[in-house]
Amino acid sequence: MTASDPPTDGLAGLDFGARPHQRLTRADVDAAVLRSAGLGDLVDRLWHEGAAANNAARRSVTAHLRERFGARDPHSGVILRVVFVLLLLSVLPIGMLNGIRLGIENTVVPGGIVSVVVGIGALAAVAAAGGRPLGRPVALQSTLLAVLVIAAAAVAWVVTDGGVRMLYLLGAVLAAIAALVVRLMRARGGSMTTDIDNGVELAHLDVAAEIAVERDRMTAELMRDLDGRTDVAELVRRRSAAIDELRSRGGAMEADEPDTPPGGFIIHEQTMLWLPVSQRR
Repeated sequence: MTASDPPTDGLAGLDFGARPHQRLTRADVDAAVLRSAGLGDLVDRLWHEGAAANNAARRSVTAHLRERFGARDPHSGVILRVVFVLLLLSVLPIGMLNGIRLGIENTVVPGGIVSVVVGIGALAAVAAAGGRPLGRPVALQSTLLAVLVIAAAAVAWVVTDGGVRMLYLLGAVLAAIAALVVRLMRARGGSMTTDIDNGVELAHLDVAAEIAVERDRMTAELMRDLDGRTDVAELVRRRSAAIDELRSRGGAMEADEPDTPPGGFIIHEQTMLWLPVSQRR
């Protein structure tokens, strides 16, 4: 069944726009049912408030991580960002050495300078951790960075000589030391290493409690909006019929929960978007 097919009884009167029915969610069905009952303003408010709660949750995760780990934040900390930029730069020395093969030799010295800058930058970034362990992403990126700079030094050892060769070698040594320090600090970090590796997950758990309070508030307000309406049971019935119909047609949405009030699926979906897809339930 496609969006252009005529609706069956379970979907009669519901407008999902041009979206394929196989990609609809329970929140989409919720919204369509409420709009069909003239409650479009309520739908818009739920989407807006849910999006605001979602954005607040993401900011809260960042705040939790920064408060606990500072520059070592394993998700978006300064050290992680610096090492990532240096990793991108570490590709340049090999590319610049390739200029010799193309007859462009004036790129060799700049390549050596970049190697030294990358090595110094990596060592400085690692030193900024103050001897405390860094997260897995930094460990991986610093290792890849070292491998690239060492590879450039190996090539430079063959095709260059003198001071230029030493530039590449110095960059490789510094990058290798930085990568080894990261691994050593992680190996010796014990519970601190475990804490930073689980930091993002623990931040999610902390924020989940916060967002649950906001979800309860939104649900209570929704119930007040629906209080006194005589068609609530009919709205739930229509939503259930639509969900069952879409699932029977191959839709991937979750099973219906008839005890959820009209609009409840919108609240649930919107207040779960801040989580990684694998953790949304």
